[in-house]
Amino acid sequence: MANVVYMSKTGLTGGEATKLDSIDGAGLVVGDVAFVTVSNVQYIYKWAASTAAESSPDVIAADANGGDNRWLLQGITGKDLTISGLTASLPVFTDANKKLESKSVADTRTALGLGTADSPTFASPTVTGLTASGLTASLPVFTDGSKNLASKSIADTLTALGVGAWTDYSATSTILTFDPIDTKYIYYKTIEKIVFVKFYILGHSSGADFSFTLPTAAVGTTFAATFHVWDAGSPLDHIGYLRMTGTTVTLYKSQTAASTDWTDGGALKLSVGQFFYEIA
Repeated sequence: MANVVYMSKTGLTGGEATKLDSIDGAGLVVGDVAFVTVSNVQYIYKWAASTAAESSPDVIAADANGGDNRWLLQGITGKDLTISGLTASLPVFTDANKKLESKSVADTRTALGLGTADSPTFASPTVTGLTASGLTASLPVFTDGSKNLASKSIADTLTALGVGAWTDYSATSTILTFDPIDTKYIYYKTIEKIVFVKFYILGHSSGADFSFTLPTAAVGTTFAATFHVWDAGSPLDHIGYLRMTGTTVTLYKSQTAASTDWTDGGALKLSVGQFFYEIA
């Protein structure tokens, strides 16, 4: 039987004679076509094998004798398609009724979640369980010169953060005044703009002064207490203190003593302490 084209329908569902679903399925043949015009919108349907539930406008079931066939909405393939009602040079979206409509650039950016052109906003991504090849397990991660992720050893990480190991400065420091120095420990560590120092100096006095130097000058003058003090070969029953100006740390055997108060003449003198100071 030849296929038939139906042209007179002006509605899709409802069962009235003007509606597509009013055509009795008993008289239809697979391949029949219907052109339905609803409010100046043209729909094209083909009668085809289908048991899909009716869902207007995509699937229309005949009210009578439809069986395992349905009216299925057809798409349109065209070249250089021109659609009235659209605005030139603007993005095209479908509306709630699947009709094509033009959107302004601003409305398009909003629909795409891009915000305004002057100040775009982007959602912050949430990443769970990210695994990056080329990294080493259980090591800190930095970005390299090309902004690629790279693993760093603990030692390199501490260096990058300015948290190095303690540096022994006792062999380089100028220590006054001893002959000889029996024991000397002078260690420092720099973290950004702060230098931490710990020291232990014991020897036979050859002068009234007691001082040592550090490699980096202090900003202003730094004062601190010392833990343990010896003079003239005997421990004192009070703490001492120190003053650092520039790169020189001057040690005092008491809070009221002058720098020249250390006993000369070869007797043991000692000072032990730790402090920190600011650098430029």
